[in-house]
Amino acid sequence: MGAAAPAVRKRQTNSAAAATASASSKLRLAGSWGSAQAQCDAIGAQAARLATPVEFLGRLDPEHLAQEYRAASTFVLPSFFEGLPLVAVEALACGCKAVLTDLPGIRPWLSLGLPQASVRWVTPPAIADVDKPKLSDLPAFETRLAEKIAASLADPSPVLDATALSWGGVLQRILSSAGTGRPTDFARPSEALPALGYTFI
Repeated sequence: MGAAAPAVRKRQTNSAAAATASASSKLRLAGSWGSAQAQCDAIGAQAARLATPVEFLGRLDPEHLAQEYRAASTFVLPSFFEGLPLVAVEALACGCKAVLTDLPGIRPWLSLGLPQASVRWVTPPAIADVDKPKLSDLPAFETRLAEKIAASLADPSPVLDATALSWGGVLQRILSSAGTGRPTDFARPSEALPALGYTFI
């Protein structure tokens, strides 16, 4: 599964999918096109030429997005800039492994909150402007991304136990910190933090 958003993300994920093509893999891209319809039409044409099947899911409501997360093996978010990627937490909570761009502040934040999460980090390309990568760096970035995706897909390690991410888990920590109230049952991982809307593998 790959993360939706700007068209460039889809293009990089498509390129990585081409490099990791196998008979059993497929790429499902969720999210709206926004104002980049022309770019996304070109990406659709690129996807049609790939050996890896690519499906464009469009914008999904939280329930259907969570279903896609649970059905996916690896979530991919090839961002060039990002705040706190809660969408990655949602995917991990639903049982995905993740491949994320190693942007400032994100790895320490995620490692602190989810130290056992199965995340592979990709060194980003050099940035020419605030959010625009240097075009000369993109081929190497796509190669690194493909390598991490392939490693994640091949990884047999168990996925994250996300019970602590459920609303029951949050409530239990609040009650424990307050020293009051009785323990509550954790919700299933599939009932963890509600999904917002992005992409998968």
